[in-house]
Amino acid sequence: MEGTPKTPTNIAKDSKIRINHISKTLKQLKSKGLVECINENMRKGRLYRLTDTGKLVYGYL
Repeated sequence: MEGTPKTPTNIAKDSKIRINHISKTLKQLKSKGLVECINENMRKGRLYRLTDTGKLVYGYL
């Protein structure tokens, strides 16, 4: 996921994990403050990115 915002579909394709697993995981990561949705009002095409805390956990910073 790194620094570029991605849709759940793109994350699923890049990681070769099914979209339903990605959606569930994003919800969990969001509740922990590790990812954020930058266009929450969109029904489709939501973009997610790591928060600063998420970058630290991932080792990106």
